[in-house]
Amino acid sequence: MPAEGNDLTLSDEHVAIGMPTARTYFSCNRNRRALDTCATEVLLAIWQAHGASDIFASARSAHTLATCRMGPSPDDAVLDSDSWSFDMPNLYMYDNSIFPGALFANPATISMASGLWIAERFLQRSHINQRRRGRAKKNRGGEAADFQGSSFEA
Repeated sequence: MPAEGNDLTLSDEHVAIGMPTARTYFSCNRNRRALDTCATEVLLAIWQAHGASDIFASARSAHTLATCRMGPSPDDAVLDSDSWSFDMPNLYMYDNSIFPGALFANPATISMASGLWIAERFLQRSHINQRRRGRAKKNRGGEAADFQGSSFEA
């Protein structure tokens, strides 16, 4: 389970374009340490079973995850199920922060797969919004807008 105290908040500091900077809170709780110990033991056993010797196992703390919870409302989550921010319009998150907890392997592959899935959801959502705007304009007596090749605006 993700640690309750692990969180991402917006600070009072702002970048040049006026957006607030992120502040990440992350700790390695008892459950995370137990998972790491178990993973290390299993991986060492696999390597040894295949004849490996002189095995080096480093601490597994390189990938900070689970700082942007997904959920049905902003009351208990940062993102909706499409990885769209509740608090900042047009902000999609598609990095390791969306994972619910630590993985037992380098998260690069699953991060790339998640990015592709979220990009697909973004394109579907923007296409739906474009069609709605086109129908709205047509319903007001104008001609339907041609959105092909135009950029998406929320």
